[in-house]
Amino acid sequence: MTINTQPNTKPCPCGSNKRYDLCCGPYLNGIKKPTTAKALMKSRFTAYVFNDEEYLKKTWHPFSLPASLDLHKDKTQWQQLKILGSKKGKAIDKKGWVAFAAFYIDEKGTHGVLKEESLFVREAGQWLYHSGTQIED
Repeated sequence: MTINTQPNTKPCPCGSNKRYDLCCGPYLNGIKKPTTAKALMKSRFTAYVFNDEEYLKKTWHPFSLPASLDLHKDKTQWQQLKILGSKKGKAIDKKGWVAFAAFYIDEKGTHGVLKEESLFVREAGQWLYHSGTQIED
């Protein structure tokens, strides 16, 4: 299990305006599991901020799990997450969709934004990232 070094009293990187230990921290540290697709989306963004490959792999559906992530080689700095919308994805649903914009700075210092609508599925009581489609402007 990866124990994150984010100070508990700092704001969570997911943009919730909550303290990390009251937001995504318990998910990344394996204490709790997200109960909605949107909560999983936010926790996965936080995992990208911290390069937490273990959490990302644990929350990725086997259908689309890449052979390797190598986030330690990736110099992308994830800056901000903005949820654009969601459909279904509650604790009673089997599927949910979350549209988001993730703002970043790449290794060359260029600012960019990734816009995607992600599909999440709930299996055995756990939400998993299944796949995503980029949203074009």
